[in-house]
Amino acid sequence: MHYQYIGIEKFKDHELPAICQFARDGKLAEVQELLSIGIDPNSQDSRGWCPLMWATAEGHVDIVEFLLKHGADPNIINYLGRSAIMYASNYGFYEIAKALIEKGAILNPSREFTDHPSLSAAAHRDHLGVVKLLVEHGADVFHKGKEDKTALDIAMEAGHGDISKYLRNIMLKLDQTPPEDKTNLIKNTDWLIKNSKK
Repeated sequence: MHYQYIGIEKFKDHELPAICQFARDGKLAEVQELLSIGIDPNSQDSRGWCPLMWATAEGHVDIVEFLLKHGADPNIINYLGRSAIMYASNYGFYEIAKALIEKGAILNPSREFTDHPSLSAAAHRDHLGVVKLLVEHGADVFHKGKEDKTALDIAMEAGHGDISKYLRNIMLKLDQTPPEDKTNLIKNTDWLIKNSKK
């Protein structure tokens, strides 16, 4: 995986606790051993990453489930303002996203993340299954993140017709949709039909 860090960090030494390293590398037995001797499952490295984030970003569902079962907090954020659910959504890891949601992952953060919240990340990367999962569990389809864009705006810009159609239909069903937004959504019908796979 390719991770982004804040600019100043390239000038700092990166300290990576053993539990974070093992979670990143998919070494479940080693993670289990460290937790058995009392290592905190919510330990963070020098960039704010915890074992759950590392396991999530690398797609290690077994380690994610184990950490969650043993007290890992799904809502810890790193120095970029990202939590594990954002990484699961961005990389399209449906089972991991589901596990995080079941343990209380916050889908609508109270403060703006530094880039896309989970729904926008999944929409941008064309992960329709994850988009549906997030919406079904309460992700706010009207949330406007960076550059004042909704997940629908992001999906349409990326040319993801199926996700755009799905989000558009959800937005049209909800009473709180502002009239001007409904007009814009309706105008996009031709684009959606052209860019949908079905």
